[in-house]
Amino acid sequence: MTGMALFSGLSESDGRVLEKVRRITDEGLAKERAGAPGRASSHFLRALRLLESQKDRGRRSVDAWSDAYARVGGALLTVGRPDDAQLAVAQALRMSRTNVSALASQGDLYVGQGKPSDALPYYDAALRLDPRAKGVWERRGDAHAALGQRTDAVRSYVQAVNLDPNDVDGYARIVGLLPEDVDMWVRKGDAHRRLGEIPDAHDAYGRALRLTSDRRDALEGKAQLYVFTKEYDKALRCLDRCLEIDRSDPDAWRLRGDVLAAAGRLDDALGSVDEALRIRDGDAPGWAARAELLHRLHRDVDAVAAFDRAIALAPKSVGPHVGRLEALNVLNRWDEVLKQAGLKLEDITSVVATGTGRAKIPFAQKQRTAMRCHAKGARFVFPEARTVIDVLPF
Repeated sequence: MTGMALFSGLSESDGRVLEKVRRITDEGLAKERAGAPGRASSHFLRALRLLESQKDRGRRSVDAWSDAYARVGGALLTVGRPDDAQLAVAQALRMSRTNVSALASQGDLYVGQGKPSDALPYYDAALRLDPRAKGVWERRGDAHAALGQRTDAVRSYVQAVNLDPNDVDGYARIVGLLPEDVDMWVRKGDAHRRLGEIPDAHDAYGRALRLTSDRRDALEGKAQLYVFTKEYDKALRCLDRCLEIDRSDPDAWRLRGDVLAAAGRLDDALGSVDEALRIRDGDAPGWAARAELLHRLHRDVDAVAAFDRAIALAPKSVGPHVGRLEALNVLNRWDEVLKQAGLKLEDITSVVATGTGRAKIPFAQKQRTAMRCHAKGARFVFPEARTVIDVLPF
């Protein structure tokens, strides 16, 4: 019953055979990973012989058999048995001309024979069937590179890294062909940074900056590396250089705020984040960062307002909701509210709670709807007003 479960649409006997082939191939791949290619080869040949012993039988699902042949053929290629691989791949394609793995392996066989131009139609056919086959894009790029077709090779490699932005080897292929491509050096740096490969990231950003000294994305990337290693002064120098290039870069201002906050300079950090929000008011992460700073500065009344703005801009983001509750929890302590407001108990005549959370303020003597408060406030500021229009931030 195992074969039936794994290979639907097959007879029970076919399912058992294909399951056995799968298991033997998996064992061979494990041997190969363990550094025993000879033993792996034996497993792959055994799997092929098992498939060949069944090839004259009638089959209800040729796709499953084609997949099995293609997998064994690809495995045989990895252990340097091209003739046996060719037998398996040819059988797979005889059963199904749309088998992506078999098409790609046939391309690999031609490359191995020194015929990259013959390989390209097979890679192209595979990619028409599966444009997200990253490995095929890479091998297509290798074939073009072998033919000296640098532009086509780069196009293929770019498709591969677009599918996997952390593929540092893919970026290495591209900059190996286009060493002056600043964008790719920056993307390579970003990939190394995301992977925590700090020296390699510094090297890639450095190459980009040697080519173009005013690349802000490279400077910002280096700043983030310095934050990771807690070299805050160096990070700030990178960001100050960004702002020399463009004072209106909100990302640089906000990142500068993050660096200053990490260094414990909260007031300076708040100033940087405020500048970022002045340039780009609709930045939800910026408002959340401002709210966190205000909370750390024990200005929780202002923090709640900033969290509210962040939530209005990105209602599904969890962080601002959690931060707002923490700030409200502080404000639920009456003595803390007075302290932050700079007042004494005798200065308070009455406490009125408003807004959606008004029922959660235990020390309020009265509750009023937000709409009523808006109207009274507008009338106080503009006594001549007779109509108040409340525009909700949806």
